[in-house]
Amino acid sequence: IGGVETGLISEPCAARGEDDGMIYILWGKCSSPGISYYEVFRGESPDFVADETTLIAKPEPEEYVVGRYIDKGLKTNMRYYYRVRAVGNDGTKGALSKVFDALTKE
Repeated sequence: IGGVETGLISEPCAARGEDDGMIYILWGKCSSPGISYYEVFRGESPDFVADETTLIAKPEPEEYVVGRYIDKGLKTNMRYYYRVRAVGNDGTKGALSKVFDALTKE
């Protein structure tokens, strides 16, 4: 997703939430100046295509060194796959992250 400001999260990751149908998504904040927002994509298979049909959120950067998003309303006991990328103020889109995944609560 670009330069990472912290060594805490070197690769984006996802984890099952405490509620049914919830997954937490975390990534290292991009250290490049001029980031407008991030794009979060979700699929039901690891080879999903990251495009407008799989785009689920555009969270804006926060003051934290970790980007985050909570994906809710998902099916229970199901694995979901994600990719994230940064988008600059000028609309330039960064490289997509590697695919990462999590399983929702049973």
